[in-house]
Amino acid sequence: MPRAFDSEPHAASRHGPASFAETYRSIRGDEKNPDKTKPLSPSVPEILGALEERIEPVELPLESYNPSIRPFVHRDLLRKAREEIEKAEAKFSEAKQQLVLTRRRATEESEATTLKAGQDTFETEIRPIFDEHCIACHGPNVARNDFRPLTFDLLLEGGSRGGPGVIPGKSEISSVIRRLRGDKQPRMPAEAPPLPRELIDRIADWVDGLQPEDPQLALRQAQEALELAEKNLAWGRENFPALKARLTADLAHYADPPDPKAAEYAEAARRAERAATFLKAEMNLLEAQQKLADALRPPPDTAALRTRQ
Repeated sequence: MPRAFDSEPHAASRHGPASFAETYRSIRGDEKNPDKTKPLSPSVPEILGALEERIEPVELPLESYNPSIRPFVHRDLLRKAREEIEKAEAKFSEAKQQLVLTRRRATEESEATTLKAGQDTFETEIRPIFDEHCIACHGPNVARNDFRPLTFDLLLEGGSRGGPGVIPGKSEISSVIRRLRGDKQPRMPAEAPPLPRELIDRIADWVDGLQPEDPQLALRQAQEALELAEKNLAWGRENFPALKARLTADLAHYADPPDPKAAEYAEAARRAERAATFLKAEMNLLEAQQKLADALRPPPDTAALRTRQ
């Protein structure tokens, strides 16, 4: 069993077997036990028959087996790095503007803003559904269980049994949605065919959109977004010179004749890459911490907000 190597010759180590300049057969397939008495020469396997032409070694240009040093590859890598910086700068600028707007809303608006918008949508999109399918049993004259979805406030309040009609931001546990879907009995409407799925989904989406926004939570999220955008921009600006240093070091390493400053360039590239990697790790850590904080943060007190409404 022959084995060929495409790396520089080296002795065996804990990382693997030795690599030889010549190609040898491995005795019984053991790569640690080569038959050095009969080195193999490059040739066509005997099973393919003899060739008339003699096989000669061919000198290949460096780019053929190391295409990453080609000039157009370097240009593409640097162009992409510049684009990443531009995107990071735009995102950082957007995050700063968003923080300013969020601070303004936190002082000028109340938590009821989202519900006020939902009230307007109720009159134009949701109430017509209830008027068409529910008014017979839950209208102004006849109201089973005292439930009248005639206004936004009455829908939130619900009936005499079953609690609130809808819970802002939580359609999956809202009584009206559960009865419309048949998850809670009796299904509504009780004396008519079930509502089409698209109508139920439209009401559910509207309920989910009523999630009140805590101004302080929104402000904190805007600040976190700005911190993350700043980290991303710092990494992009550090990564660009690190990339240039690595490309310069590679060109010096593979130069013919070798560049006398190849080792110096390689060390400079390693230092720049370490700095960029550190900033990247900081950014990833900050993002993970923010996501964990969001996951552990309790939901807003929608019941209290509904009571104030």
